[in-house]
Amino acid sequence: MTKQLFLACIFLFALQATAQNKKLSVEANYSIDVSDAEYFANGVYDVGVKYRFINTPLVHLGLDLNLGFNYYNPDFSGRSLNIENKRFLYQPKVFAEFDLPFISKLHPSVGLGYSIVRFDTTGNSGDLDLTDKGGDGGFSFDAGLSYDITKRLFIQVKYDFINLNIKDRVFLDGEVIDIDRDSPINRIKFGIGFHF
Repeated sequence: MTKQLFLACIFLFALQATAQNKKLSVEANYSIDVSDAEYFANGVYDVGVKYRFINTPLVHLGLDLNLGFNYYNPDFSGRSLNIENKRFLYQPKVFAEFDLPFISKLHPSVGLGYSIVRFDTTGNSGDLDLTDKGGDGGFSFDAGLSYDITKRLFIQVKYDFINLNIKDRVFLDGEVIDIDRDSPINRIKFGIGFHF
């Protein structure tokens, strides 16, 4: 028991020491797809971690990793068609976050990275079966604003662009369909976060 209490005290001390520099933060976001293609039609729920490794009075540079999930089951009323889409989104990025001297609670940011989408699509239409599993990737860019509600709690809004290069092979009732195209994805993300 004493050992567990000692470890808990060390953990809390380390957490407090890190909080003073605000090097680490976690966030939860929901995004809305504003693209014509509506690749993520129902939106994406994601969680993220940011680590700031360079801190100056005006700019913070760091690494950002977001992991997202999207489930989409379109309604084809009146048709004998059933499709289920599950997509997982991985977004590692480098970012720059800025401190505005005249508005200390508002922080603009930009990020560059590479996004990977893993997907699992299954469905059927009568006696036709559809199965499609795989992954695609592409360059990503984001720009956003965060607002500090307290020293630790913040809210944010971001524009997120992904130039997804889709290379896929779909099997539809024994037939093979090859796909190779770029699909620009534009999303608006809303989130809440916590500085450690």
